Amino acid sequence: MTYGPPTLFDRLGGAPALAALAGALLARLQGEPELAHLFSPAAVGGPAGPLHGVLAVALGRPAAMAGMTGMDGMTATQPAVDDRHLTHRQFCLFAAHLLDVLTDAGTAEDDVATVMTWVHTARPAVVAGERPA
Repeated sequence: MTYGPPTLFDRLGGAPALAALAGALLARLQGEPELAHLFSPAAVGGPAGPLHGVLAVALGRPAAMAGMTGMDGMTATQPAVDDRHLTHRQFCLFAAHLLDVLTDAGTAEDDVATVMTWVHTARPAVVAGERPA
């Protein structure tokens, strides 16, 4: 039974690829002097913390999983970093690292654009002073 075209989540390799992307991104963020304190092991609460949930949503986690709690304790529709209150600069650094991780993983340009568009739409929820009313 076919449910439509594969999602980006599927095209990239599903959960194993997602775990690899989240791990690579987390390593980069922990090595970034301006972001390391936000993504330390204590701050993220696990190997990939809420980044796993954020990436799962951005990559099109299967609809059957929507609203379910994942291994990171986040639901598929819940913003994972809404309490971080990033500055504009921190958000841009985060986005740049995500872009690099996706590019390094060989993600197709269209798929990278899809993820980065999703990240941009999440900006008001995570940047201090830009919360929606």
